[in-house]
Amino acid sequence: MYLQIPPPEPVNFRGNIEENWRYFKSHWRNFSIATGLDNKEDKLKVATLLSIIGKEAYNIFEHLDLSDEQRNNSDEIINALTQHFTPKINIIYERLIFNQTNQETNESIEQYICRLRKLSSTCNYGAMTEEMIRDRLVLGIIDKQTKRQLITDPQLTLQKAIDVCKDNESANKQIENLTKNTREEVNKLNIRKKTVNQNKKSSHEPNKMKKNIPCRYCATFHEHNRQKCPAWNQTCRKCNKNNHWAKVCKSRMRTVQSLESQNSNDEQEDCYSLEYVSEISARKLMTKLELELNGYKESIICQIDTGATVNVLNFADLCKIMQDGNPSLKPSYIKLRCYGGEILKPRGQIKINCSHQSKQHPIVFQVIDHWEKPILSAETCQKLKLTYAKLNPHGQNKITF
Repeated sequence: MYLQIPPPEPVNFRGNIEENWRYFKSHWRNFSIATGLDNKEDKLKVATLLSIIGKEAYNIFEHLDLSDEQRNNSDEIINALTQHFTPKINIIYERLIFNQTNQETNESIEQYICRLRKLSSTCNYGAMTEEMIRDRLVLGIIDKQTKRQLITDPQLTLQKAIDVCKDNESANKQIENLTKNTREEVNKLNIRKKTVNQNKKSSHEPNKMKKNIPCRYCATFHEHNRQKCPAWNQTCRKCNKNNHWAKVCKSRMRTVQSLESQNSNDEQEDCYSLEYVSEISARKLMTKLELELNGYKESIICQIDTGATVNVLNFADLCKIMQDGNPSLKPSYIKLRCYGGEILKPRGQIKINCSHQSKQHPIVFQVIDHWEKPILSAETCQKLKLTYAKLNPHGQNKITF
């Protein structure tokens, strides 16, 4: 009959050998009772025991100091092996460990009590064991309210303390679950309200600029509105199609031989005055230059400022000329003082070849944000030998600078 019940596994010599032997001994006792082996003669019990304890434990048994009579008694063999596997206990040290044992953060009351019972088994408290476990339980639990409740009870027993701790632990978990569910519901409502508000906001601001997303037609950052794009109504130099720049063009590059500008009869003069000659000193003078960049030519109207010491170009105009939303600039180490006293710091500077009277002149422009018209300095005007014409009703007078 006992062969139908699996015997204990051999003694495990890995890890805590004392614990492993205690487990084997308990299993052996249950196996003997369940199979009726405990009622058999010692010869059969000893043979069965030595057959299942394993190689390592059997070698230890072979070297134990036992008489022949003890070797033929299963209980004597168990006691001898217990003494071998159980080290000598330091009572003071074991009690010190027991009295310093507190409940851990994620440890339940049941787990804490089991740990206290196990530690107390080596403390040799005797009849005081229950009281010592009770006191350690009261002092070591984490919940301060439960601890206060237990200390104020003069008739407290171990079992009563265990019941109170378990009841409070269960109640705390229920309250925590209720709070968690309420918090989740509140979060769902907040998320729902936030989504509704975002939808309303997006419906009122459909054309709000998306940050950090460059325009697909000019590669600059601006409000996502096609008509506000600087490339709108511009012709791409790459594919000759409208409404985008060459930098973002996805067409194959075509060889460009030349780009000719068609000048009307009114544009045969190099420079023009916008006002009368008598008011030239107080009015703006304009000239038309042909700029050459990256093999392309582009005509641009510039303002002549005889009081300026540097040439100025608007960044937006430079982007249109180069058809590049982020043109490469060299660093500028100057500051500009405007007529009203305002100080401006250029984005950078760029050298552009300008054609005038069939001659090319390299001109350095300071690139500024939010500037109306390109400005030519007095030095550049002398270099280009510009001629100004007055646009009066007769159009006769000319002034040479």
